[in-house]
Amino acid sequence: MLQTGDVMKVVILAGGRGLRLNNLTDELPKPMIQIDGIPLIQHIINHYSHYGFNEFIICTGYKSEVIEEYFLNNMPDEMSIKIVNSGEYSSIADRLWSIRKEINNEPFLLSYADNLSNVNINKILDSFNKSDRILTLVAVHPYIEYGVLNLKGNNLVSFKEKGIDKNSWINGGFMVADYRIFDVINKYQSKGFGYILEYLASINNINIYKHDGFWKAIDNNKDLLYMESLLEENGKILVEYEE
Repeated sequence: MLQTGDVMKVVILAGGRGLRLNNLTDELPKPMIQIDGIPLIQHIINHYSHYGFNEFIICTGYKSEVIEEYFLNNMPDEMSIKIVNSGEYSSIADRLWSIRKEINNEPFLLSYADNLSNVNINKILDSFNKSDRILTLVAVHPYIEYGVLNLKGNNLVSFKEKGIDKNSWINGGFMVADYRIFDVINKYQSKGFGYILEYLASINNINIYKHDGFWKAIDNNKDLLYMESLLEENGKILVEYEE
């Protein structure tokens, strides 16, 4: 069992294009879109490095060469970054399967490359260690873009304005996985990562770590504008990490 502070690899899923970002991803892969002059994937790496995790495996696909060139010129001395290109059209399950030999039969941290948060990575790891389950997943509250109507028949009972829905939880894209997950991927790889999560849930093998703090998925131009507004409000401090 790995403990807080031990060397642990961080796998970042960075193969997607990000079609909802329109022309921004014509020349760049989504993880290279910048916020405050820094690519999204660098923000993710900075997050993990803040908590002492500096060994990364980046699973690329669409325009992998852009990510490769960036880290060729921006590789901090204290970090190890290996890039594995599994192809533009590979699924998440395919990308994970392609790096299984890099993990060395140990648990690993797993993250999407487009979610920004201040969640304490060490606390996720502690929760994983205590659970003895194959996967620990960070649950966050979703942001509702439209007002929600609560109806009874044709009558409006209540109206909820857009904003963070404190009554619901979604996958926040930060995970810790035991090496046993590759046995499941091997069996259900063709069905995709979503099915694999459903299967693990059905056999009670997903542990949930609830995070009530900052979290934002960068899915479209509106999300980028929101992050820029936060930068203006907070004096150029993008995220203050939990301690």
